[in-house]
Amino acid sequence: MQDEHGRQGAQVMRGVRVTVGRQAVPGRRPWVPRVLGRRPLFMDVALAVGFAAVSGLANSAQAGMLPPQSLGAADWDHAQAAPLVFCRRRPVTAVLLLGAVSFLQWLYGVPADGDLAVLIALYLLGLRERRVRVLAVLVCGAQAGVVLATVRWHPDNVWVSGFTLSGTVTASWLLGVYTRTRRAYIASIRERAESAERDRDAQAQIAVAVERARIAREMHDVIAHSMSVMITLNDAAVAIGPPGRQRDAIAQASEVGRQALDEMHRMLGVLRTGDRAELAPQPGVSDLVALVAAVRSAGPEVRLTVQDGLDTVGATAQLAVYRIVQESLTNVLKHARRARHVTVDIRFTAERIRITVLDDGVVAPADVPAPSGSGAATGHGITGMRERAALFGGRIEAGPRPGGGWQTTATLALTETASRS
Repeated sequence: MQDEHGRQGAQVMRGVRVTVGRQAVPGRRPWVPRVLGRRPLFMDVALAVGFAAVSGLANSAQAGMLPPQSLGAADWDHAQAAPLVFCRRRPVTAVLLLGAVSFLQWLYGVPADGDLAVLIALYLLGLRERRVRVLAVLVCGAQAGVVLATVRWHPDNVWVSGFTLSGTVTASWLLGVYTRTRRAYIASIRERAESAERDRDAQAQIAVAVERARIAREMHDVIAHSMSVMITLNDAAVAIGPPGRQRDAIAQASEVGRQALDEMHRMLGVLRTGDRAELAPQPGVSDLVALVAAVRSAGPEVRLTVQDGLDTVGATAQLAVYRIVQESLTNVLKHARRARHVTVDIRFTAERIRITVLDDGVVAPADVPAPSGSGAATGHGITGMRERAALFGGRIEAGPRPGGGWQTTATLALTETASRS
C-alpha cells in the first residue's frame, strides 16, 4: 500500500515539474547551468566581465564617430559594469551605484553603451527586492534618469525616445517581478504536491494501523470463542464415561476447530501480498443460530431470542451484534463456573439495538473484569466489545447479577451512517 502511494506521489511530482513552465526534464541538467548555479559569485563576475568586454568592443567600433572626451567611453562602461558583480546579492546598492555613475556620465556628456547595465540591474532588483517603497523610489529614479537622458541625447525626438526608454526600463523591472512571482508560484505548487504526498503516506499508514487493529480484534473474537468451545468439549469428553458420547464430543470439537481455522484463513487473506483477499461475507444476525448451537453443544443450555426484522439493519451493525454475542458467550464458557442456563435477548428500535446476555454460573472474584475507565487490564474481549459499541455511539455494561450469575448488556445506536450496509 505504501509503495502504491509512493508511486502516485512520484507521478504527481512529475506532473508538477512538467506543468509549471517545463522546469524539469528527464535526465541530468546541463553542466554549465549546474556549475553556475553552485557558484553564484562566479556567475556574477562572468556577467560583469562579459558585459564590460562587449561594451568596450562596441565603443571601439564607434571610436572614429565619437568626440574625444576627458574620460573615455570604455572607462564609463567598465564603471557601470562593476556593480553587476554584487547586483544579485545587493540589488539596491548596485542600482544606486549605477544611478550615480550614470548621472556622472550624463554630466560629462559621454554617450557610452554601458547604460544597458541599468536594465540588467533593474531586472535583478525586481527579482530580488520585495520592499514596495524601495522599489517605487528606485523605479521612479530610473524614470527620472530616462527623462534627463532623453533631453540630453535625443533633443530632436524627445517624446518617441522618452516613451521607448521609459517602456524599456519598466519592462526590465516588471520582467524581474514576473520571474520572482513565477518562481514563488512554482515553489508553492511543488510544496503543495509534496505536502499532499506526505498526507497520503500518513493516511495510508493510519489505514494500515486501523486494518491491523480490526484484524487483531476479529482474530481474538474467533480464536478465543472457538478455543473456549473446544476446551469445554474436550473437558466434557474426559468427564463423560461412555465411549460413544466421547466420540461425539471430540467430533464436535474438531468441527469447531475447522470452522475457526477457515475463519482465520479468511481474515489473514487480507495480509497476503500479491493475492486478492477472499471476499467472504462477514457473519451477521443469521449466523447467531449456528453460534448458539456450538455453545449449546459445549454444555450450557442457551436460549436465543431475536426480534424480527433485525436482519434488515446494516452489515456493520450486524457484525458488531454477532461479535458482542460471541464474546459474551465465550466469557460464559471461560469464567461462569457451573453455568447451566444462558439467555441471549436482542431487541431493537429505530434508534438503537439492545443486547442482553444472562447466565446462572458462579463467577470467582478474580474473573470479574475491571470497571470501564479504570486502569486495570480487562482483556481484549471486554475491550473489543467496548470498542465495537463505541463505534455506534453505544456502551457495554457487564457485572454480577443480584440473584447470582452474570449479565452483559450492550447498547448500539442505529444512526443513518451506522445502519448502512
